Amino acid sequence: MSLVCNIEDRQGFVPPKPDAITLNIKQVKPMIKFLIREGVSLHDILANTGISEPELTRRDINLNASQHQQLLLNAIKLAPDMSFAAQLGEQDFINNDSLLACRVMSSNNVNEAMHLLSDYYKLWTNQFDLCFETNKHWGVFSITPHIDFGDTLPFYIEYLYAILYSFGRFCLGEKHVPLIFEFTYPEPKNSDYYRQHFSDSIRFDQARNRVLLPKQLLSRPLVFSNPELARTNDKDIKSKIETLRATDTVSRVKLLIEKGRIDTVSLESVANQLFMSPRSLRRHLYNEGHTFQELIEDEKKAKAKALLNIRGKSIQEIAILLGYTDSSSFSRAFKRWEGCSPKDFRNSLAEL
Repeated sequence: MSLVCNIEDRQGFVPPKPDAITLNIKQVKPMIKFLIREGVSLHDILANTGISEPELTRRDINLNASQHQQLLLNAIKLAPDMSFAAQLGEQDFINNDSLLACRVMSSNNVNEAMHLLSDYYKLWTNQFDLCFETNKHWGVFSITPHIDFGDTLPFYIEYLYAILYSFGRFCLGEKHVPLIFEFTYPEPKNSDYYRQHFSDSIRFDQARNRVLLPKQLLSRPLVFSNPELARTNDKDIKSKIETLRATDTVSRVKLLIEKGRIDTVSLESVANQLFMSPRSLRRHLYNEGHTFQELIEDEKKAKAKALLNIRGKSIQEIAILLGYTDSSSFSRAFKRWEGCSPKDFRNSLAEL
């Protein structure tokens, strides 16, 4: 999810962590474009954010938590109404083809899909706890923020609801689905748009942010149900969840390096998967007593020793698989690791 996923900064916006990366600038451009289309001044949108107008032409700028919060506060204050949150959510749904989305789509029915979303939601966002439960009459999908969003909470809730509702209609092949949407905050003045982007059943000033699904809806099959694809996606999802559950940065990086192609993995690619900037990842590793290059070397060494145990692999092939340009470069690195050449190491294995 482009506007809520924030794995590095679980403390949120109160108080903001100045160096916590939340998202890339390209991810907020749709919101800025929407507001400009509605007649809002770009200068006013960017006020007090520290974001300059020329930076909108770039793709390598990351926003920290403070900048992101101020941008949202500006948007909420300046927008003609809050419908922009729902419209951005619908747009995100249209562009969303993530692993989690594909897995949920391939579910047998609504009940399975909602439980899967509840189980695997950390692949989507970690700023909210998502929970799906059933009772005698309803399936209840609750969205609970575990950080203080302050005045930006309505944006996030409506953004999430719009994605969920659009996704549900798509998977059922229906224009309207009879859901009940509950909001913890008061009804805004200009609220006509709610029934345009959600169902007709809207409740404000509720105890929790929840979506209620009629019990009879839960057994409805999904249009894209595919058990074989579901099994394949489950394996990939569980692998990604394992990475997210690692308790420290070094463990998470090691898992990503191990699961990737060692000849192409980079600091930038790993940082992107952990929703950090390369600079931030480098700092985290340093604080835990490691460098990224050191972790890469450790994985290359482990893979090299395993590959040298396979008789069908030549030294040159192994060198290429590990990202070296030639066998000489690989041999020098291996001798530095083990004190002997790859050939001598292989010969010693044969003697065992």
